[in-house]
Amino acid sequence: MRRLFILAPLALAACATRVDGPTRLMGQQLDAATGLYGPWAAEIERGGRPVYIWRRSVKLSNGENRSCELRVSLGFRKAIRSAVLEGFEDACHLYDVRYENLTR
Repeated sequence: MRRLFILAPLALAACATRVDGPTRLMGQQLDAATGLYGPWAAEIERGGRPVYIWRRSVKLSNGENRSCELRVSLGFRKAIRSAVLEGFEDACHLYDVRYENLTR
């Protein structure tokens, strides 16, 4: 019985994989981020370089909204140099990317 509990998550992991989306953006062009998350909510400048901001929020059972912010800064040749998540953990999971195995 104990083996069943250990093998079940492994079988599920073979079907789909969740990956922290922002870390997968490093070195790619800004189009990769807009393709995953849509248009950015704000654009600011830090140190002479543009920083693009996306915001996601979740509504808690008590009606309160909590949010998470993704900040992407560009570097050499406008490639993504850093991607930082900050905010409520459940809202930050909205930036995760899920890969599914389509071959059966």
